[in-house]
Amino acid sequence: MSAGELPLAEARSPGALRSLGVGLRLAHVRFLRLFPLALLVGVALEAVAIATDTAIYWHLFGRAPAWLHDDPHVPRSVLLFLSFLLRTLGGTAPAVLTTALVTPAASELLRDRDERPLASLAAGVRVLPVALATTFAFSILPLAALCAPRTAGDVPSSARTFVWAVVLSLPLTAAVIGRWLFAVPAAALERRGLIAAWRRSERLVVGRQLSTFGLVLLGVASGFVAFEMVLPWLLATWALGPLPWPRVLEFGRVALSAWFNLCVATVTTVHFVELRRAKEGPDADELRAVFT
Repeated sequence: MSAGELPLAEARSPGALRSLGVGLRLAHVRFLRLFPLALLVGVALEAVAIATDTAIYWHLFGRAPAWLHDDPHVPRSVLLFLSFLLRTLGGTAPAVLTTALVTPAASELLRDRDERPLASLAAGVRVLPVALATTFAFSILPLAALCAPRTAGDVPSSARTFVWAVVLSLPLTAAVIGRWLFAVPAAALERRGLIAAWRRSERLVVGRQLSTFGLVLLGVASGFVAFEMVLPWLLATWALGPLPWPRVLEFGRVALSAWFNLCVATVTTVHFVELRRAKEGPDADELRAVFT
């Protein structure tokens, strides 16, 4: 299948299910060209986590650095807050940064043009400040959900509070992400700054809140189940075996996360482009392609 089989001109409606289908197909049609960009993000973040001593087998950033634990002047509350912050950032940063790198290439494919991974990488690097700021914005509610159980008095109450806080935070987190979902694509494709990109995302979502919310909730819920429940259980079970199993499983986690983040990036790009086209009509490049 060529990129020409995925032209944006075929789009009749910017529905979430259509964006999901086209985005997933796009990710796998050019998998060997796009996956290295997602894997680069995963490996780079893994290297940062290992270098800062914050990595654990089932989380990219799962704990505060050991040197802080050894410092008697650092309060335990600070260590817990930092651990929770790192965990939420580890859950959101890979997908957002992958979107920054993949969006330019995915956009080219949607225009029925050859993608250029190196050019996409360079364009993505330019919008890293927007991507990082958006990552922090996406991490607020998950961070609050993790910190909330600390207010409970006893361990059973804390456990129950944690479960309910996480479950209730999923739709709220999806609502926040849905509001600024298109900030990174807007920055990458339209060269907008942080505030302009956030406002651009908000304007595009108006009138499409329900479909966008459903799409984001599906991604958040599937990511939570896969990387916060199933994968930690598998790693905790298998990592007890003899080497090299723990390292093999760790690499498998990075590769699986990169694949998931690539799918998130392509679906986000498709939905952004289709919403923009539905609200504003074809852009100059599309019109030029029609009349030439």
